[in-house]
Amino acid sequence: DPDYIMVIPMGHSKSAATESLSTYLESNPAWGSLSAVQNNHYHVLDPSLFLYKPNAKWGESYQTLFDLVYGE
Repeated sequence: DPDYIMVIPMGHSKSAATESLSTYLESNPAWGSLSAVQNNHYHVLDPSLFLYKPNAKWGESYQTLFDLVYGE
């Protein structure tokens, strides 16, 4: 039962990947019982900061995670 769920969409279209995943998860009855979902701690991360090597954007990547977990 995770406290947070971080997802990195893959594919040519971030919106299509996110929509497909959301449709699948919402149809699964166990999804709504997770603490992360109940507490609105399900986040879709920017692939340019997390899927690919961010190089000069490492600071932005870590700041993004910090803000999601501890608030802005």
